[in-house]
Amino acid sequence: MNRKKILDILLLPTEVYSKISVSKLSLYVGIILLGIIDMSSRISEKFGTLFFGRPSTEIVINIFLSLAFIVVVGIIDVVFFSVPLCDLFKRFKEPNEIPQDGSLRIKLMKIQIISNFIVLLPVKVLEFFALNINLEKSPAIAELFVLAVIVLLIWQTAVVARGVNTIFSMQPPKKFFVFPIIFLWNFILSFYSMSYLVDGIIMNILK
Repeated sequence: MNRKKILDILLLPTEVYSKISVSKLSLYVGIILLGIIDMSSRISEKFGTLFFGRPSTEIVINIFLSLAFIVVVGIIDVVFFSVPLCDLFKRFKEPNEIPQDGSLRIKLMKIQIISNFIVLLPVKVLEFFALNINLEKSPAIAELFVLAVIVLLIWQTAVVARGVNTIFSMQPPKKFFVFPIIFLWNFILSFYSMSYLVDGIIMNILK
């Protein structure tokens, strides 16, 4: 199996990204699904206390808040990730090479959503281990866990980078800056901004 076929399996073929539509309906569906992915492990962890053994009014409120936060987190995840990167990568191109209809922004948002689905299964496996294994008592497992998180972050970044290089028709040397820029932005959002938003604010509201 040659290098291109391996990349096509891990990152999807470039043809997939070139054919991404600008349909807003599929974008909205993707945003909601991404919100479910972001919130599922947190809500399931507190499922019993949120939706059982409480007054019915509190349960209804928690259901409403959970649904609302799924949408809000999905929107924030997609918009905060995609919009700044899209605006930055537009500067890599000449003005006459950039469509003015906002299509690149929608396509990049969909690419980010796709990247989350590609790494979904291993991410959920890691979340399961994180919730069920005391990493502080198992230094070797903790190191493997950190390594796995980094590998997944690199994998997801590579998916987005391939999509960006395709829809923006990036050429060297500018093409070589795409991956590190996306990796840095992905790292900041994943481990600081989104983590603080979900764990530090939203899950403190859902009680």
